[in-house]
Amino acid sequence: FLNRDNGTNDARDRAWDFGTARPAADARWDFTGTASVYRDGGVADVDFYKVRTTADAQPVAVVIVSALDPTALHPSLEVLDKDGVRVPVEVLSNTGGTVIVQFAGVRPDTEYFLRVAAAGATRRTGNYTVAVDFRDAPITLPPF
Repeated sequence: FLNRDNGTNDARDRAWDFGTARPAADARWDFTGTASVYRDGGVADVDFYKVRTTADAQPVAVVIVSALDPTALHPSLEVLDKDGVRVPVEVLSNTGGTVIVQFAGVRPDTEYFLRVAAAGATRRTGNYTVAVDFRDAPITLPPF
């Protein structure tokens, strides 16, 4: 595993702090990281991350979690507010070991939490990347 955290970020109050989003004028992804989820003695690993918006926060967030080996891991992703309440998200894609969601109504100077875990009973251990981007407008998918 790339990052066996030994349970150090398995709860919201122990979330790894990604820091504060980049200024709105910066076009790069605001946060990126690589980590692992695994089973240790039958206990499934869960990873929490904390992100903070700036005073000039963009109104939409896009979050991606992608398995480095989708034959080993299918990740799940939840976004929580500062109180631990699930934030409603729009799922843009959930295929082949990659989950992409977005949510509107991002508040300035606010903490959000990401919860990454294995999605099911199979494909539940492996390495993944996570990325967050705050942006002006939501991604609009074409109708089928």
